[in-house]
Amino acid sequence: TSVLPWRQLSMIAFVLAVLRYAVFADRGTAGEPEDVVLRDRALALIGVVWLAMYGLAVANW
Repeated sequence: TSVLPWRQLSMIAFVLAVLRYAVFADRGTAGEPEDVVLRDRALALIGVVWLAMYGLAVANW
């Protein structure tokens, strides 16, 4: 088993990404989700962090 609970920690990044997207939706500038992700560096970074943490959870190192 791993020392850190990667699967549970990945949920924090996922929730942050949803909340970040909600900021754009609230402003009315959201548009297509893939356009928002490619345009917003913070959201893209959160996505990369989520992917890394989820990958560590699946790899089960």
